Amino acid sequence: MTGMTLLPRRSAPARRLHGNLVAALLLLSAEGLWAAGPPEQPPTFKHRPVAGAADHFDVPYLPDRRTERAWQDRWVTLNVHVPTGAEGSRPCIVFVHGGGYGGGDKDGGYRGAGGPPHALLEQAVREGFVAVNLNYILNVAPDGIFPQVWLDFKNAVRFLRANAGRYRIDPARIAAWGFSAGGWLAGSGSFTTADDTHRAPRTDPAADWHVRRQRDQHLLLPLDDPRTTQVDQSSRLTAIVADFWPNRHLDLYSADDPAVLTYVGSGAEHELVRLARRVGNEGVALVLTDPRFAGKASLHVPPVDSPCRTLDGSGRSTLKDEAFAWLKRKLVDAPRAVPPEARPIRRVFADAAAVRLLAASPADRIRYTLDGSEPTEKSPVYSAPFTVAQTTTVKAVVEADGFAPSAVATFTFTKGQPPPTIRGPDHLPLATVGRPYSVRFEPAGPGEYTWNVGSHATPEVKMHTRGLVKPPLGVLLDARTGVLSGTPTQAGAFTVTVHLARGLGQLADVRTYVLLVAAGESDGQRPADEK
Repeated sequence: MTGMTLLPRRSAPARRLHGNLVAALLLLSAEGLWAAGPPEQPPTFKHRPVAGAADHFDVPYLPDRRTERAWQDRWVTLNVHVPTGAEGSRPCIVFVHGGGYGGGDKDGGYRGAGGPPHALLEQAVREGFVAVNLNYILNVAPDGIFPQVWLDFKNAVRFLRANAGRYRIDPARIAAWGFSAGGWLAGSGSFTTADDTHRAPRTDPAADWHVRRQRDQHLLLPLDDPRTTQVDQSSRLTAIVADFWPNRHLDLYSADDPAVLTYVGSGAEHELVRLARRVGNEGVALVLTDPRFAGKASLHVPPVDSPCRTLDGSGRSTLKDEAFAWLKRKLVDAPRAVPPEARPIRRVFADAAAVRLLAASPADRIRYTLDGSEPTEKSPVYSAPFTVAQTTTVKAVVEADGFAPSAVATFTFTKGQPPPTIRGPDHLPLATVGRPYSVRFEPAGPGEYTWNVGSHATPEVKMHTRGLVKPPLGVLLDARTGVLSGTPTQAGAFTVTVHLARGLGQLADVRTYVLLVAAGESDGQRPADEK
């Protein structure tokens, strides 16, 4: 019997707006991440075939451990629309809906901030692109899904490359187009690497709120997924179009990140365009000519048919037509090779690390150095993993026929004490409403550790609540023992992100689970173990 049959039936449709998401439950501890899964009712937004395409709907892009036994999941699926007729592989655009990280859907909009409009998918296919539209985990307190949602985006790109043959995608030509939070997601997923970290606030409910918010009360989470199942695939993109950018990660934007296109009103300049110019990347802004936008340097989800100047200044166009023309230049007419990625994703090692370099396409060549110098045409071509036994800075560049060379990517492998790892469990045991529940998360070795879950406030309580919050789910994670225990009070499927570090201010391991809570007898259903 699948886990789906254990969940209570609800009338609310999947991925509805903020208010219904709150009712659907989103949390665990005082400020923890528990994102309730969608109910069994068919989703509000219906699939719409794209003219001229072979459609693949609701394709899961994350491993089974994130979705198995849970429900007919739409949170971590994507649609792929492959142009029919034309032979060979095609460039790909990944469209990412908006909704404040708390709503929206790949098959429908959200208060005008969703998308992509269906006509945009059809235009992409007409112009020869494989069009992908993506769903992702949601939370009304967005920090509760950071950085997991960004890591999931990286893994979605890796999934597309791993399945490039099936969907006729050219793995060297993938871009993203994000709307509102979707632009933030695409940017955060692409401006960051395994060498970067995210500060996650301490969520121990035994600590005072003011203490937990101090800078030294954070854990450092990796901004790539050390447990990715697509370990041989790159998550790098060529270009991004978006209206809303990840301000907290703009300081990480560098020359080896994707080229960016955004929108401004007449007489304005976007911060990201200035930043791209400063770091030696390409950042351009479409100037929208609607008088309502005049002087505005940041436009939030302007209509895709908004009038604009052409990028060369020679005439008039529309936002969507000019954005497609720019993407065609970046992906087809004058492409630049995608910079490489490196493995292992865990950059700190105790004795030695076996380093692998990955290109976006098997046809690409990688040249690299190990002394911190810039690679040249005389640098060795990567052909097999190599071992580093001391702290080492690796620099690498990709060459590909028909492409300009990539920007130089830099990877630092540090000799020191690696962060601890969460060894298990592999899956969380089933819980039942009204029955005591307990599971221990196991570190890979003995020691003094700090356990943590997610971040930010529950939907029921203001973000700056100073006291403790009683979680409606009824279970808490002990920050010292790593034991999750309590008596569940509500049925559902919940995404649980757990962090483990040797102490505050240190690099942590991250592991994400699905917890199923079955309805008990009081809910009109027999407990799962009696069925």
